[in-house]
Amino acid sequence: MEAYLEEIEIFRQRLSEVVCEHQGNFLHPIVLQVSQQLDRSIVKYQDALSHQS
Repeated sequence: MEAYLEEIEIFRQRLSEVVCEHQGNFLHPIVLQVSQQLDRSIVKYQDALSHQS
């Protein structure tokens, strides 16, 4: 489970960086791409949690 959380944190940090790089433009294609990667990581973590119990 720790690996999922680490991956989420990496994408969260990267998202913060790219938002700053693109002056807060949340619709910039790179920002959207990193945001989608973060979303997928969160869903994988949630799936793992639901299958754990």
